[in-house]
Amino acid sequence: MDYASAIKRPFEDKKNIFISFLISVVAIIVFPLWLLFLGYAAHAAKNALERKKELPKWNVAMFLDYLIKGILIILIKLIYTIAGVIVLAFSVGSAIVGVLNSGGDTTLLSQTILGAGFVGLIGVLLFVLGALLAPMAIMSYLKSNKFLDAFAVGKIFSKTFSSKFFVSLVVLLAYFFVLFNFVAIIALLTFGIGLLLYPLAFAYFLSVSGYEIFAETYNETP
Repeated sequence: MDYASAIKRPFEDKKNIFISFLISVVAIIVFPLWLLFLGYAAHAAKNALERKKELPKWNVAMFLDYLIKGILIILIKLIYTIAGVIVLAFSVGSAIVGVLNSGGDTTLLSQTILGAGFVGLIGVLLFVLGALLAPMAIMSYLKSNKFLDAFAVGKIFSKTFSSKFFVSLVVLLAYFFVLFNFVAIIALLTFGIGLLLYPLAFAYFLSVSGYEIFAETYNETP
């Protein structure tokens, strides 16, 4: 795993950085444009999955494809995490109803809170599991360009619960921390103007590096 190259990759093309900055600024107002970054990162991941090291260029003719891939990626993430969201929503709803119907009965109230808390914990675990599986599911889809391959559960479990995946996750979390603090320092030095770099940092630099790292992880795990 060449983590250093994956992290440096988005910095290789200054024109790409400039275009990404312009899109990120406009996307603050036109929210759906964030999907472009997911679609672009998907193309970068596809290159890595095919063991190509070059960074793809932004291509206006591909914008519709970027949007479609961005929507499909969001859909994959939603499908993998929806069970946890539903269970959490049920937990919160049942807790609210239980509190309203307790009539001041402390025993009933404590039982309601404990029961809702237990269900909520299951919801959190399901959500975390789905969030962990989603990256390899997305790579599976991008590898074959077949949406249903995102749900080849056996293969995705095998690739997710591997040492290389969790090492990659730690590297990305460390990179996120460094990137976040670097932009925060720039923002302080520029009296807040540097905050405009946050969308660029996370939508472009982190997503492109992250998807390339996950693509390499996918290739190198059985």
